[in-house]
Amino acid sequence: MRDNKTVVQVWAKGFRVSDRTREFQLVVPPGLSGLDREERELTQVPWGEVLKSLYRMGGAEVTREFGVTFGDSEVKTATVVTCAHTADNHGRQSVVVVGATVGVNWADSGLSEVLARTHGVAYRLADTYSDVLRGANESINEQMKDGRFLSNRWFELSEEVPQEQPMWSSLVSQVRRFRGVRGVATKNMVKVGANVLYGTFDEGQRVRNTGLDGFMDSATGEMVSWGGNLVEWDASGKDGGSVRSDVEGAESSDQNVDIAVVLNQILARLDAVEGRQRELLAKLDEVKGEVVSKRGTSFFRTK
Repeated sequence: MRDNKTVVQVWAKGFRVSDRTREFQLVVPPGLSGLDREERELTQVPWGEVLKSLYRMGGAEVTREFGVTFGDSEVKTATVVTCAHTADNHGRQSVVVVGATVGVNWADSGLSEVLARTHGVAYRLADTYSDVLRGANESINEQMKDGRFLSNRWFELSEEVPQEQPMWSSLVSQVRRFRGVRGVATKNMVKVGANVLYGTFDEGQRVRNTGLDGFMDSATGEMVSWGGNLVEWDASGKDGGSVRSDVEGAESSDQNVDIAVVLNQILARLDAVEGRQRELLAKLDEVKGEVVSKRGTSFFRTK
């Protein structure tokens, strides 16, 4: 992979990029042969199952869905996947998916920012193509077929705005803790190749027995292993063969970001507790008022 750059691919429906179908398919580049080896993970995704969930979501909700998959020890890459609603040329609801692949070095203290900027590229393009492809005409179709729609698929990360930086700081820190994490994703994107769910505690409880290996709490930023398939590295960092076995000491420069994330999470929880206390006090006052009212009415009737 090229330093400080990410390469993107786009999936959409309603375009006859291949001669056989207008169904959901790779449209940038126009054909699987245009993908390098490290980009091919998304070609194995059961898109029909993924799209079924995404169609049911609202427009704002679907843009918050994401997934990230990590290459093996030979292919040191990560692919960030985002999506957005659009519509085909017949006005039928559809989804555009953007995947952005970047080289990763797990010993790099700035890795969380690299992934946040990669997420920024994918998020920006999904949002842009949501409008561009809505009701697209034959001209767009022809541009896709001959590769002119996005002739240069490489993007400079330094020019992109980081997306969800605190989340990525927590995610990188947690993935470094465990051997066996193939990917992390929200509930409707886990089938892009993730084995760890990112979401709320309630979402985690609902999918715990569905074959996933772990859960990362979006509120606390903590990851837990399910079924023992994710194993924490030992103190020496030598727990066997992963591309993340060389990260000992790599997180020192991220500590300030991690501390800020934890503090923000603590403050958010304190605010939630205070809010709950105010609700309970208000309810107590309401109950007291009802008791007083009932007592007054009872007294009046007795008289």
